[in-house]
Amino acid sequence: MAGSYATAALNVGAAVGPFAAAATFSTAAGNLGPLWASGVLVAIALLIAFPLLRHQAMRMRR
Repeated sequence: MAGSYATAALNVGAAVGPFAAAATFSTAAGNLGPLWASGVLVAIALLIAFPLLRHQAMRMRR
């Protein structure tokens, strides 16, 4: 089951990432918009992943 969730997350990221990057071309960031969009998406992913990793580590210690 975990493999299917990972595949689904990868597919969502592969679809949303380029769409978000393309949407930033018309902003004030211009050509650097996709760079900023990818940075924001990575930051969001890390904000989600770090608490989950801490929770998993605590479960492994028990």
